[in-house]
Amino acid sequence: GDYILVNEFPKSGASWLAQMIGEALDVPFPRNRLPLINTSIMHGHYLTETGLRRKVIVWRDGRDVAVSWYFHFVIGHELSSNRAVEATRHKLGFSQFENESERFSKALELFLTRPRYPRFTWQAFVQKWAGHTDYVHVRYEDLISDTQGELKRVCLELDDRELEDEIAIKIASKFSFSNQSGRAAGEEATGKYLRKGVVGDWRNYFNANDRILFNEHAGEQLTALKYEPDHSWVLMNGALP
Repeated sequence: GDYILVNEFPKSGASWLAQMIGEALDVPFPRNRLPLINTSIMHGHYLTETGLRRKVIVWRDGRDVAVSWYFHFVIGHELSSNRAVEATRHKLGFSQFENESERFSKALELFLTRPRYPRFTWQAFVQKWAGHTDYVHVRYEDLISDTQGELKRVCLELDDRELEDEIAIKIASKFSFSNQSGRAAGEEATGKYLRKGVVGDWRNYFNANDRILFNEHAGEQLTALKYEPDHSWVLMNGALP
């Protein structure tokens, strides 16, 4: 089959995009199981070449990815694997006495150095794929702010398909956060796979030490993807630990 690969570092929004591409191009997206023999969408977290012709990569601000990863692999939700959550908590040595801020800081360090899943860091993923011209690149943040516009661009680049505005708007609405979760974007439900659906949530979790830690490990990749112009974001509000 002629597969379409949608590649991401976990928690960057690729499942959402894959659903919309599938609907727009009338290609099945067999979610959480093996792809079909005929044309279908493959979604995954690849650090090696797949040899596929049609490929999309979804980027997201690594700081927001870290928060989303924390809620997926450390806090858990209805689609999380209990085993994976237990294993991650065990690796972190969590006790019930730690406060949320301490727990997040510990988890962030794991995320930046040796996440159990995937087997590589966000930084490694960025270093591997940023600037690869054989991929159609999409930013989660752009998908949030202009879903139908981005969907139209992706379909055109992938398939030479001119998606009509009306169809793009319909698909964007069908797969919107509010339509799929029954809540407005920003209305948080901890313990749900579709937790919050917003950009910049990291500001609610990162303390000054977390910002320094992230910048040490992944500051270069953050600026490479142009999420920050330089490293001065670490001194947000001029705060230092």
